[in-house]
Amino acid sequence: NKPISSDQLLNAVGRASEILKSRKLDTESRQSLEHKVEERTQEVRMLSEDLLRSSRILESINLKL
Repeated sequence: NKPISSDQLLNAVGRASEILKSRKLDTESRQSLEHKVEERTQEVRMLSEDLLRSSRILESINLKL
């Protein structure tokens, strides 16, 4: 509706501001979670490689017995 009242304009700007803040928080949260997942994935890979090496060592020892 024209003309828009100052209260309507303030409310619209306030809602828009809250939406932008929410989107920014969502983006930051998603990026943080993606970073944590990547770190944990790397840890799992390293542990898996360690486990595989240990398994090979144990197989080698077992064959000597």
